Parts: sequence; C-alpha cells; structure tokens
Amino acid sequence: MRGTASLRLPAPIVGTDPQQGENILPQASIIVDFLPKYTGQLTIDHHLIPDDQIDNPSLVEIVYQPKAGHDITHFTPGPHTATFESWPQSAKSYEEAKAGQLLSTYTWSFKVG
Repeated sequence: MRGTASLRLPAPIVGTDPQQGENILPQASIIVDFLPKYTGQLTIDHHLIPDDQIDNPSLVEIVYQPKAGHDITHFTPGPHTATFESWPQSAKSYEEAKAGQLLSTYTWSFKVG
C-alpha cells in the first residue's frame, strides 16, 4: 500500500489503495487490506465485483484489477467510488451478517485522470 493510513477506516479495514481522493491511472488496481477474522465484498461505482474477478492471495487482501474479461476493463476519466462491506468470518453468509447487523461498510472516492 502506498501513502499514509487513513484514521477514518472502520476497525476491520487496515488500508485501501487508492486512498480517499487519490488520483489513479485507468488500469490501476483497487486494493483493500483487512483483518484476518473478516471477509468482505467490493463494489465499484455501484457494481458488485464478482468473486471470480477478485484476487485474494492472502485471504486478508482483496485486489481488483480492471482488465479484458472483467466487468470493468479500465476506469474512465473522472470521479469513482468504491465500497467495501466486511463482516466476521463466523457469519455463514453476507445475508446472515446483514440480518445480524454485523456488516461494516466503508465507501471512498478516487479520481482518474
């Protein structure tokens, strides 16, 4: 992760790249690092990113790389938003976490160009 850590991140999230307000290249990855006891899902510009398009090599980091064959092939110039919803791994599903009010949500904006 580059830059300095934000003090406004919810407890499950360790860091994001890009950070709030940062400028990125159209092909830049979106990365969320989180604590080991949690899992989560990433939404970009109100579009839930399918699990099969997420790289999760360490189980404590989600990486989305825009590229051919993915829902987002590159980021268009202008503002974008990302949302990471996290919940304890002890919950069996997103729905169970939501019903049990165990979701933690963080939304941030970044720019391209």
